Amino acid sequence: MSNILNPSKILALALLATGVAACGTTVVQSANHPESADSGVAVSGFGKVSGTPDIARANIGVEVRARTSEQATAETNEHMARLTQALKQLGIAERDLKTANFSVNFEQDSRPTAPSETAPAVPKAEPAGWYRAANSLEVTVRDLKLIGKVLGTATALGANTVNGVTFELSNPQALEAQAREKAVADAHVRAQQLAKLSGVELGPVIAISESVNFSGPMQAQMMMSKSADSESSSVAPIESGQMEVTSQVSLRYALRPARR
Repeated sequence: MSNILNPSKILALALLATGVAACGTTVVQSANHPESADSGVAVSGFGKVSGTPDIARANIGVEVRARTSEQATAETNEHMARLTQALKQLGIAERDLKTANFSVNFEQDSRPTAPSETAPAVPKAEPAGWYRAANSLEVTVRDLKLIGKVLGTATALGANTVNGVTFELSNPQALEAQAREKAVADAHVRAQQLAKLSGVELGPVIAISESVNFSGPMQAQMMMSKSADSESSSVAPIESGQMEVTSQVSLRYALRPARR
């Protein structure tokens, strides 16, 4: 059987390639080299799967201002020690508690001082201001039913910085594999249809590329409020939502003349 396509089939393939280029699919046929890397039919396939996140991460911290750095640091460390112990009692493992930040900074008081009319100004030995100590933990919550308790406990024990909650999948590879299977199957169906419409048959796959993307409510902003006349804090409900994993593959198949 001859491997050379007749002129009418070559023309049909050229017209088909022009017609589907706008859809992201390109058809090219080489009669002399039917399985070369720049010949055959190139198609794209898409696959998408959804999953529920099963891990949450929260950055929880305490900031304290005091007249001395020692006082600010001591108060911050005291708050964090109580917070760490309480989180462990909730079931958070020690390996899931990691210091994210610790800093001590001097903040000069920028408010102007009223001049005295009765006494000359006396130079100050040190500029007026405060020391701000900050300490924060990255808390990994592997049981999402605990996320509300974790945040509530933190604010009740004096946490005054909570920088959002990030949701993740503990095993994203499983969803990636499912999305990839769907994408390859989608690409194969497209290639088969194009080959049938062109009067040729698919040969082996000669090139593959893939891109994977995660999308969804990766981060939820946490609202923390404290009433003006009360020390009690409240935390808005946190919902993990769904995450989507999409795979896009590009396959290039060799083409062969149809059997007769």
